[in-house]
Amino acid sequence: MRVIIGDPDPKHVAYLKQILGILNHTPVGSGNDATWMITAARVTKPDVAIVYAHFEDIRLVKTVQSLFANGYVKGIIVGAKSPISEIDFLHAVPHTAIVMRPFTVQKMNEAIALATNTPIAVARPSAAKPAQAAASASPAPIAFERPSFVI
Repeated sequence: MRVIIGDPDPKHVAYLKQILGILNHTPVGSGNDATWMITAARVTKPDVAIVYAHFEDIRLVKTVQSLFANGYVKGIIVGAKSPISEIDFLHAVPHTAIVMRPFTVQKMNEAIALATNTPIAVARPSAAKPAQAAASASPAPIAFERPSFVI
């Protein structure tokens, strides 16, 4: 699936791109505010938008409504670092999934499946060197830049 990411923290964006790569999804753009996200979604027509819940330029509900009303996306994942009152409203919005941070591969996989109404995808295995694969019976761990997140 084609995914657009809106988050003001470049480290979070890089981490999300790693997760999307593991899940075989394609990031088609990333930006740091809701205004950028709505404008970029109009151009890129992604399947899914990952929206940061605490943007300062446009309120969360207005951002979600704009993305859906204009037909820019099929599903929206809202990433929040803390609960906010607007999230309660979004639980009732179809094709919207709420994910509390920290993100994990499993949480993101389930959220994309819920938001797009598709089966849960199987993550691709990490690329191990042939010599290592024969020598080791256990799979190689996946390395992320942000070790505080758990898979």
